[in-house]
Amino acid sequence: LTTGVIAADADGKITVFNQEAEQIAGLNSNGGERTVDDLPAPLRDIIQTTLTSGERQEDREVELRAAAGNTFARASSATFRGQGGELLGALMVVTDITALKRLELQIRRSDRLASLGTLSAGMAHEIKNPLVSIKTFAQLLPERYHESDFRETFSGLIVHEIDRIDSLVNQLLRFA
Repeated sequence: LTTGVIAADADGKITVFNQEAEQIAGLNSNGGERTVDDLPAPLRDIIQTTLTSGERQEDREVELRAAAGNTFARASSATFRGQGGELLGALMVVTDITALKRLELQIRRSDRLASLGTLSAGMAHEIKNPLVSIKTFAQLLPERYHESDFRETFSGLIVHEIDRIDSLVNQLLRFA
């Protein structure tokens, strides 16, 4: 199986603990008896809740911390009962979803980078527009410096365009 299977009796003694469950839980194989208390806290909580309340736990995502790295798992548990309805124990199925979580993280990171690219392109466009006006004025200045209308019109325009660039940069800083 590629899924971990853990079964515990009504007293919390683990009766089934397959190899995949050992890998996901980060517990090494030992020939001795295990109890629910030996499980990592997130898995222990799920199966204990099922044993004490009799309620099913479905598709609970948990993070199992270990020195070798964190493992993400999805766990579901349910009780099993005898013919008379008495509680015999609980069964938990655990699936390692670490690779899935890494892919989700990469997708979110890619989305953020794409958004940043779009934002950068928009900001570049918004900054270039005022720079065109300023550049045009700078190029025409030597030829038309003696025309007072030209100087007055473009000196006011330059101040306005510089304020516009300053506003864009401040908006970007607030966003960041």
